[in-house]
Amino acid sequence: MQAMAHALQWPGVVHDRDSLCYRSIAVIVPSLKDRHERLTPENAPLFDRVSSQVYAVLPEHGVAVECRAVHEQDGGGCNVTVHVQFVGSGDSFGSGGRFQTCILVDAPGRRFTIDFGTSSLIALTQQGIAHNSIDAILLTHLHGDHCGGVPFLLVDAMLAAKRTRPLTIAGPAGTQARMQAICEALFPGMHVMTPTFPLTYLEWNVGKPQQVLDLVVTPYPARHTLQTHPTALRVDVAGKVLSYTGDGEWTAELAKIGHDADLLIAESYFYNKRVKWHLNYPELRAHKDDFGAKRIILTHMSREMLAHVYEVPEECAEDGLVVAL
Repeated sequence: MQAMAHALQWPGVVHDRDSLCYRSIAVIVPSLKDRHERLTPENAPLFDRVSSQVYAVLPEHGVAVECRAVHEQDGGGCNVTVHVQFVGSGDSFGSGGRFQTCILVDAPGRRFTIDFGTSSLIALTQQGIAHNSIDAILLTHLHGDHCGGVPFLLVDAMLAAKRTRPLTIAGPAGTQARMQAICEALFPGMHVMTPTFPLTYLEWNVGKPQQVLDLVVTPYPARHTLQTHPTALRVDVAGKVLSYTGDGEWTAELAKIGHDADLLIAESYFYNKRVKWHLNYPELRAHKDDFGAKRIILTHMSREMLAHVYEVPEECAEDGLVVAL
């Protein structure tokens, strides 16, 4: 334990989401035959800012061992909590000083984002989240404010963050080719770099449920700029359903993502006027019941919409907002 002491900090000091100080959890210690350690002041986890790993202190052994977090189940052993954090809730243009779209989801043994806008690395750092902890990135479409942060993550993962954790990037048709083209445009010569971690690309089969790690993702067609191959996503994760409209006008097909969803995250671009290729508040208000979701949170709001967030009855996202499902 002494050898790693220079890098370890108590969770309350680091204030990092990976330090596991945000919720009641259990810790699984793989090196000790999947022994379960309940968190107490004596064995509370430590966060290694160098390796982005989490360690639990086992007083009786006098060591710190690498562990992974699992959300604590309810007494019945079948209900878990999924946490959703709006790392970025803004539009393309930083309206209201907000970061571009990046929705972080924490489920038992799994962390992923829906979209990863250009400002996402900055937003993650500001909110104390190590990007090496992310298992997958699910992309709704190929506009920069929803996918432009991926090249920056990949470069940092290879050069500075020294990532070893596998990463899956899933998105619409053309995702891999588009990401590689953007990487080369932003970092000429990047094509010669080889990731030191397993990197997998998956592309959506629209209308069909698909397995992404232990998630089931169903992409639906969205009415947005055609060249971005737009989709809306419905994600089944740990017994919960999380849906996101992405960018796109109201259609009857779009409503399908929300049926009985535990949370629907919906674009609400403008408050009064109807802007083509986007879901605006008038259409959202008119069709809210058609979604059939248990809870709706509005995001991706323009300056005009932000001026009215305290007037609408719906919940509205803001950067750093965390909700539990």
